[in-house]
Amino acid sequence: MCPETNQNQGSSGNRSDPGPPPEPGQLELYFFPDCPYCRKVLGAIDDLGIRDKVVLLDARNDPKKKEALIGLTGKTQVPCLVIDGEPMHESEDIKQYLYQTFGG
Repeated sequence: MCPETNQNQGSSGNRSDPGPPPEPGQLELYFFPDCPYCRKVLGAIDDLGIRDKVVLLDARNDPKKKEALIGLTGKTQVPCLVIDGEPMHESEDIKQYLYQTFGG
């Protein structure tokens, strides 16, 4: 888990710009580029060849994506894979889901 430091974490619920809801079956990955746990998940995505199936959302460098993550989960913990609108944390759980779903 790579929570952002110096972040006032808590349940916000007020997303300034939530954007459109995810499409059914769409996968979204909130990540920090420098997080080793995120890199494990990104490695699994590359290993499986499914970059085209996962929308990558850099929550470190894009304030709107960071706010969306907080609005969804109440915290900035990454990696966070969103499956049909439901968040999943923990890199090992995410990798297991990806390998079970997409083979490998």
